[in-house]
Amino acid sequence: MHCIVKFPALWIDASRFESALRASCSPHAQTTHEVTFEFPIDCKIMIDGAIHDREEDWRVLARHGGFPTPALGLSKATDRRIWFDGYVRTYLERDLQDLAAISTLPDFRRLMRAACLRLGQLVNQTELGRDVALPQPTVHRWLNLLETSYLLVRLPAYAVNRTKRLIKAPKIYWGDIGVALHLSELDEPGGAHLENLVLQDLLAWRDA
Repeated sequence: MHCIVKFPALWIDASRFESALRASCSPHAQTTHEVTFEFPIDCKIMIDGAIHDREEDWRVLARHGGFPTPALGLSKATDRRIWFDGYVRTYLERDLQDLAAISTLPDFRRLMRAACLRLGQLVNQTELGRDVALPQPTVHRWLNLLETSYLLVRLPAYAVNRTKRLIKAPKIYWGDIGVALHLSELDEPGGAHLENLVLQDLLAWRDA
């Protein structure tokens, strides 16, 4: 008997391999002398479904972020949301308190969200403070705390004169784009988030 096993999917896992094999062979046949496998173009057989035979879209990378647990171990958006919320809560209630005594945590979290909504923009501390109802000195101090704890990244303005680089307003980005999306409560990343991903890669190459 000649058995032909066809796989319609672009990529398959081991369980679907077995299902296709059972569906293709006749249940009444006693023996099978020849088996032919027909795969679509560029199809790969994989041990599990976590490996994809396509380039991953940058938006997927942005939603997962760079931390190992959400990036590699959490495929559902609800699970990542729970993890990111726990991370932010731990930062506010434990890590931040090791750096400075911040009593108004809701105000600090509101500033974090406002900063996440301004990714890729020039930092205007007076305007930022007005939007979140905080004085400019407080905004200045809290942004420094975020940068010290590696959550915030300030990209200096480019200028040939190094002194002007210090004077001109920098752009703000986030240390982890997944956390930034969670704090800003955005479902889909935009152009600024792509800039943030590129900046993270460049910083990683610089510090390697």
